[in-house]
Amino acid sequence: METEQVTYRRTELYEQVWKGPVRTVAKRYGVSDVALGKVYRKLSVPLPGLGYWTRIRLGQKIPKAPLPELPEGVPNEISHERWRPRDSRPARPIAEPSEPPIVVPETLHSPHKLVSESSRLLRGREPLAGTVQCRSAQCLDISVSKASLSRALRIMNALVRALETRGLKVEITRPLSNEERQDAQRQFRDEVYDQATRVLIEGEWIKFGIWEKGSVVQVPAPEPAKHLRGKELESWIYWHPARREVQPKGTLELVIKSGEYLGERRLSSSP
Repeated sequence: METEQVTYRRTELYEQVWKGPVRTVAKRYGVSDVALGKVYRKLSVPLPGLGYWTRIRLGQKIPKAPLPELPEGVPNEISHERWRPRDSRPARPIAEPSEPPIVVPETLHSPHKLVSESSRLLRGREPLAGTVQCRSAQCLDISVSKASLSRALRIMNALVRALETRGLKVEITRPLSNEERQDAQRQFRDEVYDQATRVLIEGEWIKFGIWEKGSVVQVPAPEPAKHLRGKELESWIYWHPARREVQPKGTLELVIKSGEYLGERRLSSSP
């Protein structure tokens, strides 16, 4: 193995990170996004916030943070040496897929401990906007209607067991406090996930979940009681307006997401 010198220049990194996700920039330098994040912190380069690229893809225009003045003692660039593979290194062969398909049974038998605990939490939840989900508990990333919950749990149970059978680690991260979430964003700690269902594949954490498709419907305001008059009627109308709610369609999606800065893949399943 030979070594080569890599130089990280502050202004170049700043321009690159506001043109594309950090993971894309990291590939140019042949390092991980976590390692490059440390370089950004050392050079005091501001980074896009969590969800920035998702909002950009949705057509929103968000100004980039200005490059601040260098604090005293902070360098303009950082250089270090790394190992470089020899040109004669043989290319890694691409293996043909040999794993059997994942079959979801009609009933849930011997649920995985993650599924069992999540089932207990989700079945005790009241629907919010048409779906049940966990917001403040360590629970699988499932957001579906009550009618689809059993099917979602069966799919998740089959998936988690299949991943572990293949020697992969599956876990649910705990919910972060507001302070921890803000600290992770400031320090570009993308390896810190807030209440995420994730699997470790070749050194990279992949988040996934099961969500149910839905359509937004307008629910008209209810008719007030006939005996209400004056301020009582005004107050009742104020607290009982027309509203919009999500009406589940019964189609479940397996959402796969690699980090915060990459797009999502969605695989749908209908009953």
